[in-house]
Amino acid sequence: MATSLATSKAPVQAAELELAQRALSGADAAHLAELAERVLLEPSAHSADTPSMFITDPDGLILWVNAAFTQLTGYTPAQAVGRNARLLSSGEQGRRFYRRMWECIRSGQVWTAETVDCDRYGFRYVIEQRIFPLMRDGVITHYLSVHREAAEQRVQRLEAERRRVIDPSTGLLTATAFLDRIGDRVRQAETANRHFAVISLQLSPQQLDVATCARSLQAALGRADCAGHFGDGHIGLLINDQDSAEAVCAWLGQLLAPLCQRCAWQAGVAIYPLHAERADRLWRIADDNVP
Repeated sequence: MATSLATSKAPVQAAELELAQRALSGADAAHLAELAERVLLEPSAHSADTPSMFITDPDGLILWVNAAFTQLTGYTPAQAVGRNARLLSSGEQGRRFYRRMWECIRSGQVWTAETVDCDRYGFRYVIEQRIFPLMRDGVITHYLSVHREAAEQRVQRLEAERRRVIDPSTGLLTATAFLDRIGDRVRQAETANRHFAVISLQLSPQQLDVATCARSLQAALGRADCAGHFGDGHIGLLINDQDSAEAVCAWLGQLLAPLCQRCAWQAGVAIYPLHAERADRLWRIADDNVP
């Protein structure tokens, strides 16, 4: 039976979100939006302090968003509902980050993390996010995501990374600098009508460290190409004047062939403008294509 909250008037503060989660947990899908509004927003639905929120099904499909979500992300309810929450991914977290997140929330625990997301227009922003599993009869039926823009010092650290540009452990670009470089290349390609490839390369080193592979990659890159390090053997590559994923994979296989006996690897590829025309979308497609 769905929990009735028609008489609930008090706004729920951050420390009481667990109570709201329990109240929502018995609701049918059709009542989720109404319940969320009453429990989490009323009477401060239009307050500047209202967090951005959305509710998904167990697979991450968005079912409801609030007004603060639209203000933060640029996506209206019509544009967001029915799409997977991956539409907000900036690509900066990597596959392992989301694997840990799903392991946490699928086990019924609340996930808390700082996350770099991407809005409708391709701009990245930092949020402090909490995801609450909503259960009925011990089974997870929905997830409630509540997030605010992160504290100023986190943004400052991101800017410091952008200024640092080079990752000292590998000599490659930092993740932030690499993603910025994709954006720069998109703007250049729009006027020059040129193709380029974005590659998400995942290494599984055994006797070989990532720095050794990074040196081999740098030696093979053209002057206008670049590579970035995302941590844990995850490397991004931007290769100019490529219009075929098959050709890119063949080039990459040839390059890594001398290393394959000591280092397994997998890669995903996205081609501009064949697969996408936005920087964040290109990286997301490439990363999603890693087997």
